[in-house]
Amino acid sequence: MNEERWYYASYSARDENGEELYPDGNYFEADSDEQAIETAKILASEGQDYSDIGHVDLDLISVCRVDPEKEWDEIETIWY
Repeated sequence: MNEERWYYASYSARDENGEELYPDGNYFEADSDEQAIETAKILASEGQDYSDIGHVDLDLISVCRVDPEKEWDEIETIWY
């Protein structure tokens, strides 16, 4: 049985005026660090949609392993 692993991906973005945005990150489960990095890259490539400014492209900043039983505290940064 595989151990449950949770991750958090953080992103950066810019609006149409070039202003830096701080989009919400994503929490997700993956079987391995490698799978987590690939999942985070896919999520970043999809971008995010906002009701006020529309779609923005995302740049992946980092992927961290987190502990859901300790208020999602970061355990280790696996990709930066």
